[in-house]
Amino acid sequence: MRFVAVFVLAGWVPICLSAQNAAPFTFDTSSTRDIGVTTTRMNAPGNACFAEMRWTVVNRAVTNATCNVAYIPTIPGTFVTRNTLQVDATASHVRNASGQPSGKLNASGTLETCRVITTGSACWAASLVSQDTTGSVGVLNGIEVDVNLQNPIDRYTGASSNPVGVRSVIVGPHNGAIGSAFVAQKLGPGSSAARWSTGFLTVDSGASTGLSLGSVGTSPKQGGQPIVLHYRDANNDDKAAQINVDAAGNLLLQSGDNGNETETINLNSLLVSHGRLEDQAVALPCGGSREVSLDAKDGNYFTCNITSNVPVTILPPTHNPSTPSRSQTITIAIRNASGGALSKAPTFSTAAGGYRVSPVTNPANETQVLYLFRWDPTQRLWFEVGTHQSGGL
Repeated sequence: MRFVAVFVLAGWVPICLSAQNAAPFTFDTSSTRDIGVTTTRMNAPGNACFAEMRWTVVNRAVTNATCNVAYIPTIPGTFVTRNTLQVDATASHVRNASGQPSGKLNASGTLETCRVITTGSACWAASLVSQDTTGSVGVLNGIEVDVNLQNPIDRYTGASSNPVGVRSVIVGPHNGAIGSAFVAQKLGPGSSAARWSTGFLTVDSGASTGLSLGSVGTSPKQGGQPIVLHYRDANNDDKAAQINVDAAGNLLLQSGDNGNETETINLNSLLVSHGRLEDQAVALPCGGSREVSLDAKDGNYFTCNITSNVPVTILPPTHNPSTPSRSQTITIAIRNASGGALSKAPTFSTAAGGYRVSPVTNPANETQVLYLFRWDPTQRLWFEVGTHQSGGL
């Protein structure tokens, strides 16, 4: 190994050492070994390190605590096996045999920090640049994170049960939400015409779950973190809609042009399949009950199965549409399964929020009568639509 000490004058600090192998460089990889890549460690205008920094980062001046450059010359032919040669400008390795858990002893192959110590300064803990050259189109990766698992999957339990490719942790002593854990952007206006074609991508079979979002809090009855969808309206104003789930598990959609109103589009009983919309039939607690209540938010089709000869009254629904711009239709099927005739026909309450219906039909044994109602948001009543229909069970 040969070392050459180089110094410069006129205010420049001494340049770092340049190390070069004494033996000629070889690409013979017939055995597993370090083949000795030549590296240059310098920090002054005119040398390889400064030239690489100037070409990729495009700053007018460069100051580096450490800088390494590895040059790979043209290699004729094609390597036969994968991972034949590894060339790193910098390589750091830690072997941790402590047995201490995360948070007790933290081991890092590379630790880089940047601290802002005056207001208005800016910091990047790390800047990674992958670049090809004009006329030479290469395979570019900004960063690759490999998590190498050497054990059967079922052995990864407890704290080891969730290996993470990239973890973004925000740390601070004060409460509140701020910042973005991941941002896809192009260089500022006028600096770059190119942009990402896909902001986030999972390839086929790359993951069992493409996107998993937690709740907004850790206490009981917390809704989910929303997916926010931005768009620009005719006035070029930024607008946003969102999709999330509430604390009851209901899937919610909030449109951008609808103020702060939230539309419930899925109440765990709605199914859209091949162009068909299906909702769940809700069985009311009839049986031998004299008064039966229903919740309008549970669905649109309700069945009342009367099993005893009792006068049944259908009470006004709860949770009727709450705004003047909302309506709803419901169907109530009243069934006589009592084993005989009913002494009195079922009735619908006409109290506030109740029903307006034509004279009801007393269903004979083993028959049912269907009533269709529409909610009128002005009068706040349920009006029968059309004529109720009778049929056998």
